[in-house]
Amino acid sequence: MSEIEYCVEISEKNNENNSKAEQVAPHCGRSIQTIVCSTNFEYVATFSQEGKDVFGYPVDKDKISARLYYDHSVNSNDNEILNDAFDLIAVSDCKHIIVETYKKNDKFPRDFKLIDIVTKKLYGLVEGIQTINFLEDGNVAFIEGELLHIYSKSKVQDEIRWTCKNKIELASFIKCFIFPKGKLLLVTNIPFMITQFD
Repeated sequence: MSEIEYCVEISEKNNENNSKAEQVAPHCGRSIQTIVCSTNFEYVATFSQEGKDVFGYPVDKDKISARLYYDHSVNSNDNEILNDAFDLIAVSDCKHIIVETYKKNDKFPRDFKLIDIVTKKLYGLVEGIQTINFLEDGNVAFIEGELLHIYSKSKVQDEIRWTCKNKIELASFIKCFIFPKGKLLLVTNIPFMITQFD
């Protein structure tokens, strides 16, 4: 099976169809630290640690073009949690992002936050998450302690809510990974073993 590679230029202006009065260059020309694609490649997000902002770009699979134009953005003025962000972990097809934050003098200095890039709303997650990712079906999965949590999104009276769909207790592990296709990889130490779950 051969791989197909696309080179896409990220435009310095937002979409001409967008009715915003100002045409602003993404990240005000600052360097982009991270680029992530949603699990079904319907949305792309970029993060500038210097600018403390995230820009989102819809992908039209039917119309492969050489440019992506942003449709939404969120910055530290919209959501102050981005002041502590040091990486963009994932983006969903429904325009939610997961950022990794770091706070000195905190019980859990490394933490993850879930933000709706359209409404700029911050969704609370438990502390002490080791790994987190969006799944193909739009759910979010994360491991906290020795529990795998799976949350699904629903719309109640025009408000998006994330509710716990499932919790699974895991065996003791050294390292863990969650992949968008719904695979979980655990590295255990006695006996040394790598386990994969679907």
